[in-house]
Order: sequence, then C-alpha cells, then structure tokens
Amino acid sequence: VRLVQSLSESMELPEEKVEITAHFTGNTGCASVPIALDNRLRSNKVGPGDSIALIAVGGGMTSAAMIVKTPSTGSSVGGEPVG
Repeated sequence: VRLVQSLSESMELPEEKVEITAHFTGNTGCASVPIALDNRLRSNKVGPGDSIALIAVGGGMTSAAMIVKTPSTGSSVGGEPVG
C-alpha cells in the first residue's frame, strides 16, 4: 500500500483516482490489477470512453503497465450495454 501511495503522490494523482484493494483483499500480488479494475467498474467510478492505467509492481525490479480505454456509450461488454 505504501508503494502505491508513494507512486501516486509522485505522479500527482488525486487519491480518488487510485484504487487500492489491499484493505479488503490482503496482498494478492499480480491479481490486484484485475481485482482493482473490477472494483472500479462495479462501483461506476469509470465511465464510457475513459482511459485507465493498469500498473503493477512486484518484488525486485518486476513491473508492468498498460493503458486501456473503456468502451464508448452504446457499446456492449458481455452482452450488457455500456453507458
């Protein structure tokens, strides 16, 4: 949690833009990324056409990042309409 908070502060990201799941899931390692994404989507904190940075860090020098864009309004995901 401290590493995520430190990175978000250095990137000047507002707290409401950072999803931390360790409070209720514990340390889930690389599974934290899809858990956090699912939590954001289910809580409607992400809107149609939003860009999302998915960033993971691990032990040593391990890290990964990617940016995804949510479907625009009128699209569907898994048969459910978006927006």
